[in-house]
Amino acid sequence: MSTMTSTRKLRRIVESINNEIAVVLVGEAREPWNFPMQIMPKGAGPDSVLILEPRDGSLDIIELDLATEMLKRRTFEDRLRRARFRTLHKAGPVN
Repeated sequence: MSTMTSTRKLRRIVESINNEIAVVLVGEAREPWNFPMQIMPKGAGPDSVLILEPRDGSLDIIELDLATEMLKRRTFEDRLRRARFRTLHKAGPVN
């Protein structure tokens, strides 16, 4: 009989990069963990969101959160326009 273990993937932010070390904020206390840039996904930088997987008291870096990376590339005006559009259509017609 095999037992299946479900691991919860986490999303965490790269706080900064100094001397080829990425500082990632982990947990509710936002504790800084250091990761060498050699193991970071291509394109990772400050404010990148990483998808991590806990394993045996450590964290494995899986990939960049691509949805967040795409959102960061949009201009502020584009994000504001989309938010207004969703708000108008969510509220429905005004009588």
